[in-house]
Amino acid sequence: MNQQFDFYNGGGLDVCFLGMAQVDPKGDVNVTRVGPMLKGPGGFIDITQSTKRVNLVGSFTAGGLEVGVKDGKLVIVKEGKSKKFVKSIPEVCFSGENANSRKQLVHYITERAVFKLTPEGLELIEIAPGIDLQTQVLDQMEFKPIMKNVRLMNPKIFRPERMKLLESLYSLDMKTRLHYSQSANTLYVDLHGVSITSPDQIATVEAAIQGWFDANPTQVKKVSAFVNYDGFDCREELSSDFTEAAKRLQTNYYGSVRRVSSAGFARHKLANSIDMVLESQYTFEEAFHLLQSIGLKVSQQTCLSLCAQRENKASPGTVTSEDIKAMVLELTRD
Repeated sequence: MNQQFDFYNGGGLDVCFLGMAQVDPKGDVNVTRVGPMLKGPGGFIDITQSTKRVNLVGSFTAGGLEVGVKDGKLVIVKEGKSKKFVKSIPEVCFSGENANSRKQLVHYITERAVFKLTPEGLELIEIAPGIDLQTQVLDQMEFKPIMKNVRLMNPKIFRPERMKLLESLYSLDMKTRLHYSQSANTLYVDLHGVSITSPDQIATVEAAIQGWFDANPTQVKKVSAFVNYDGFDCREELSSDFTEAAKRLQTNYYGSVRRVSSAGFARHKLANSIDMVLESQYTFEEAFHLLQSIGLKVSQQTCLSLCAQRENKASPGTVTSEDIKAMVLELTRD
């Protein structure tokens, strides 16, 4: 047993999944003192101090919470009596400040919302489909989290069919991740959410970009490249190989390279999109899928609310492409 804890304390774990009782705005976690109860932390402290990726998992509220799933959406049947995201906690078993200093990647995962630890504190990054941001998330917290770009959780989580995780994790369809704007001579490379876990995936990315230039030999010699690395991850042992591949691409094909987050990527790509027709109209649902397709992660509820504000009076239930551009600028405003 003592050797097992040496393994934990020595940083032997790459990732861990543990429970959480209470969380404060700084990302500190309490797992021992809840009301009159006092429990020992067990191996919680040892495991969380040295693990590179820490995932803290639990229900959003406590005390009688009942949830269900209907039509691919999460339903809160009965809200819990006690809030778990509170202004202060009675005992710190995990320190957000220390985790930031150790550059640990920390997520707080619940049935309806996902948060990540940042140097500024707790940031809300996802909510479940069917959940109202204000009444079912923010009103059930004692503090307001950081909110920059709250996106919808993967809807597949709430559907009965297989999610096909292996296929999504280990296959990399670069055809849908490359877009060229002739007017701006810019190639958009969307690596959002990509996890590089094998040398074959590095080869796939490099070959796809090389293949695009081979297929367009007389169109351009070098392009400006916008690469979206938001949510990108590469195994440590493969990082040097990926860096070398990126250098080769830059030397051979890029006049300049700009690495951006999803928000900046979506804003620039939309502004230079050759697929947009100014006279086109989009239903609210089509507008939501369009924003998703250009890499802007926005909840369906937020999108529908923005569409309603700009609804085309001559054609109810629709918005124009100019409206969509205005929505992108609003959603990605710094």
